[in-house]
Amino acid sequence: MDSWFANKAWVESGTLAGGIKKLDYALLSDLSKNIARDYGVLNETTGFAMRGTFLIDPNGVVQAYSVNPAALGRDVDAILRDLAALSLGKPCPVNWKPGKPTL
Repeated sequence: MDSWFANKAWVESGTLAGGIKKLDYALLSDLSKNIARDYGVLNETTGFAMRGTFLIDPNGVVQAYSVNPAALGRDVDAILRDLAALSLGKPCPVNWKPGKPTL
């Protein structure tokens, strides 16, 4: 994970996904690499963390996750779709989109 200063620079420069400048959630830093280690995304040999996305419910339970190598970016639209689907509490079919019927 990046430092607090890197996170601040991303927000201020608009280089977050879609040019977002205001977030409704917190970004965090993990310079100690403890979080990356705890979630199993740290390569202990290189000291670099893979790109992990974890969707955690209000009770602290991981509901969904994906882990990508550093060379593979994340799909923000897919993450937002997953969040929308999880918030429904119903099974969703393949290629489901918000507003479409669930199972």
